[in-house]
Amino acid sequence: MDAVTRSLLESPWTLGSIQLAFIRDLQQGVVIVDEKGHLMLANERAIAIHGQLRPDVDPQDYSAIYGVFTTENRPFPSTDLPLSRAVLNGEFVPSSLWMVRRPDGYEVKVRGAAVPLFDGQKRHVGCALVFEESP
Repeated sequence: MDAVTRSLLESPWTLGSIQLAFIRDLQQGVVIVDEKGHLMLANERAIAIHGQLRPDVDPQDYSAIYGVFTTENRPFPSTDLPLSRAVLNGEFVPSSLWMVRRPDGYEVKVRGAAVPLFDGQKRHVGCALVFEESP
């Protein structure tokens, strides 16, 4: 069991091994962050789409670190990204488009949604982003 999986199983979230296996095997990218926006889990598809994911990135730095641009090829303001909005404002962001310029130079258009996550006492404990390549 890797450290990320172990930390999730020991977290206040109630993800079990079945849920983790489901997330890891999805064809969509899935990123789960803690309440500060730091990476807790990313499945293989998320890493393949973005080219890199790091545990120590703050929401205000997502665009610069991960090469995120608007569909008009302008830098996407980090605080306007779906995951940032979920982390910083507690927003549910149903659908958004963005471009990722990976470290290897490959560019991909992405569509995704973000949701805040709450524990049984309704405390904000993190957020999830689900996304996929878009034509």
